[in-house]
Amino acid sequence: MGLSLIFHKFSSYLVYDYDFSKYIKEVITFKSYIYLELFQLITFITIYLNIKTFMKFICKISVKYLQNSFIFFESVL
Repeated sequence: MGLSLIFHKFSSYLVYDYDFSKYIKEVITFKSYIYLELFQLITFITIYLNIKTFMKFICKISVKYLQNSFIFFESVL
């Protein structure tokens, strides 16, 4: 999503006349865009890892509950 826009933005620098103030403004915008993309990537990875950890936790609890249930049913039978 963001990488194609980054490459498009970077290639558009080559077309500009080197008006210094415009160039500085574009570079600052470009840097903030890269930081935003990195932040989104880090956020996505963090959410993914948290969900993965949460699912492992749920599986452990489920396995313990099922083991206890089987032990209970065996004792009843």
